[in-house]
Amino acid sequence: MGTRATVLLLALSPLTACGLSGPEGMFVQLYGRVVDENNEPAIGLDVSVASSDGAAILETTTNNKGWYSVAVLATELEGHDIQVQVEGDGYASSLAWIDLTLFEGEMMEMPSHPPQLWSTWTRQLPVLQVASEASVGHADGLMLDTSTGQPPVEDQGGQDIPVELELEIRYGWNAPDSEPVLSTVVTGLGPMLGRWAVDDLSPGLYTARVLGAGGFTSARFPVLVRAETQRETRATVTGALASGEIRASLVWGDSPADLNLHVTGPRGSVSPDESQYERFHVWADEPYHPSNASDVHDRVVTMDLLEDGGFGPESMTVHDMRSAGTYRFSVYDHSNAASSSSESLSWSDALVQVWIGTRQPRFFQVTPGVEGNLWPVAEWDSQGDIVYRFAEMGAGEDEFDIDLF
Repeated sequence: MGTRATVLLLALSPLTACGLSGPEGMFVQLYGRVVDENNEPAIGLDVSVASSDGAAILETTTNNKGWYSVAVLATELEGHDIQVQVEGDGYASSLAWIDLTLFEGEMMEMPSHPPQLWSTWTRQLPVLQVASEASVGHADGLMLDTSTGQPPVEDQGGQDIPVELELEIRYGWNAPDSEPVLSTVVTGLGPMLGRWAVDDLSPGLYTARVLGAGGFTSARFPVLVRAETQRETRATVTGALASGEIRASLVWGDSPADLNLHVTGPRGSVSPDESQYERFHVWADEPYHPSNASDVHDRVVTMDLLEDGGFGPESMTVHDMRSAGTYRFSVYDHSNAASSSSESLSWSDALVQVWIGTRQPRFFQVTPGVEGNLWPVAEWDSQGDIVYRFAEMGAGEDEFDIDLF
């Protein structure tokens, strides 16, 4: 018998909060992709969509590339947070919490049959993975400091003292902290400094929350517990931020060798030689803004760590979002700058973690199996609120195309 799985989406809270309310005929098209633990398309899976009260159930199946799509009336999908659950014979159950406000969408005109269905909003959801079914699986990883790129240590009287970090593992992708803790692990010391492993969970998607310790603040990142194939999970921790700061870090897998983290934003008051540019651009070749701010206390943005040997981390901090407008973090595949159709970035396991002052930390994962050498990750406003999460990859001939997509 072939494998078979079900994807269940449940709306949780008011849809009007994500700007999807409107005329009675407004409906929402949700589309996404399911892949297995080797990032191969999961074909022929049943997909069911339901509102929080169980109404408006729709069914479809993933196609030969693992994609699915469903359209739901906004009045019936009364929530902007949804759960996506994948389960079935041969696969371990996987669950994800998804906030529709964070994903790219646009208004589209639709045929008026029936007449009240005159338009729709589309939302592309993150790619979800299903793991092979087994009684227990395995995951392991390495925690790195955003300021040094090394396993975490604490300065005590001029000496670097290794820091043990406690990780709480919860079931589901982007699982909220209110969910029960299923496993707790502690990073190692000595030659295992910063490393962790878990062997007591069933295969599937999980979220790790790092508890703050040794001067480091909390962090969150996704974990795929696998039945067989093993792949190290790299993630980062960072020191405490002031209430008006945003910090982002980038880590990735074995290839490509050279990914770059970028941030762009409103320039505000500038020096005369920068006045022709509307937005600042900080990256490896321009490591801080303003460019004439030699004193770190005068900088609006600083590139904290540059990794030129592959894997990461790279990190940067927006110290003061003093100018109104949007601030964008992006990832550029410098190794494939000459190939806008390359899929190397999409297969890189790139992970961007973001800390916004004292708020709940976020994470973003690259979408596998798509073309493009530019990943515009997300945008924030000057209040530190996320306003847009990109669902597609872009193409750039060089780093100066970062803000054009």
